[in-house]
Amino acid sequence: QAPIILRLTLRDFDALCALAGLAKHESTDACTKTRSVCAFIQSAMNIERVGLSVERNLTLMVGTQRRYFRMFDPRVVHHLPAQLPIGPQLDLRGIAGWNYFTWDGEWAHVAINENSNRLTGCHIRINEEELFPLTAIEYFNAIVRAFIKSGVTCPVAETQRIMDMAQAAISYGLKSPNDV
Repeated sequence: QAPIILRLTLRDFDALCALAGLAKHESTDACTKTRSVCAFIQSAMNIERVGLSVERNLTLMVGTQRRYFRMFDPRVVHHLPAQLPIGPQLDLRGIAGWNYFTWDGEWAHVAINENSNRLTGCHIRINEEELFPLTAIEYFNAIVRAFIKSGVTCPVAETQRIMDMAQAAISYGLKSPNDV
């Protein structure tokens, strides 16, 4: 699903609080398949320009193949700096901060240094080998959902250990995140 971007100001504080409550609930609910509220973005730009800035990152080129990239989803964006070389390729010109709730209900803030963004045009490009960690993110999220369903919270501090387990399971032949 494509993201919808809403512009809220301090006059919309009650709506902002309600959206934050929904986002926090969905972040820790194992039954939530897709999140209604993915991120809270700070920007001085108008909403159309923010939309274009996010849209530039929704296509992932793997070789010559185009893929839809849910980079805005907190279950994905949280892992990008550690798992993929594309973090610096995200073109987020004009966005000052990206905020979301992690799977354990904690608030995460990513300050974006506009000068550090490598501008790559319209699409993020990776090769087949760089796709493996991206695939592992889906398995990681399946593991976290399984833990949450059993009543166990996965602290963000355990992210790398769980990601390593997900990558090992894939390399040992786990075919689908549904098999976790």
